[in-house]
Amino acid sequence: MTHSFNYLVGDGESGFIEYEDESEESYTSDWVEEGWCGLQTFERHLPNPEIIDAFITDGPFEVMDEQIFITEADGMANMTTTPSLPGVYISVVQTKHVRDGVEMTGLGLNLVAVTEATISLGGDLVEQTTFAGIPVYTAEPNSDNLIQIEVTTDIEGDEDYTAMLMVLPLPLDVPFPDIDSSDWGEQSAELEFESGTTTRTEEMYLNAPMNLVASIIMEEGALWPTAIHFGVLLNDPGTLTFDGEELAQAIPQILL
Repeated sequence: MTHSFNYLVGDGESGFIEYEDESEESYTSDWVEEGWCGLQTFERHLPNPEIIDAFITDGPFEVMDEQIFITEADGMANMTTTPSLPGVYISVVQTKHVRDGVEMTGLGLNLVAVTEATISLGGDLVEQTTFAGIPVYTAEPNSDNLIQIEVTTDIEGDEDYTAMLMVLPLPLDVPFPDIDSSDWGEQSAELEFESGTTTRTEEMYLNAPMNLVASIIMEEGALWPTAIHFGVLLNDPGTLTFDGEELAQAIPQILL
């Protein structure tokens, strides 16, 4: 036995065409039933790389690669792509998983900045972990609240260059409005690298419990940095307590 259905595709209305009883008036429906047979409309819109390219771009971006993976037992999959030029790259991941006969779909997005060179931070800074890909450092200041930050690059060549180093306190006045942050000033320094030099050390104050630490190398007239690095810097979280005015400084302990 064969049943035939008519399906209307339109900008304002789409669906199976059905008619009122004893009438020529029609309407559209997502579900039709004829005898023991039923048919339901189901649509899925998965843009291919060409559509994504046309939607996002018409400018400086392009779709570099698209791959389909089956995850391992722990639900992990790895993709390796070699960037062709420095800039910002976007990765979009869509996942499908069937549980108890129901297909579930997830979507993720990640941004990464690609530069010609790299910067690493050291000295008194100790990397403890990462948070969403951002390194989390700790440091123990001396009695004057000073720490030494070592900036290392992999730039080779005969030209001199300058690296900017910044320590920026993260505001905590919203959760802790009574905190005295008067000595949490922003700090920055320009580090001059002569030809052949790859490491410079700068001394900075560490007063706030949580800080953003960043270093960037930007050539004059350039639209994109030659190298950039940033992370979260926690002030000696191993010795901070929850007592009295030091309550705010206990936040790093919770994060770790």
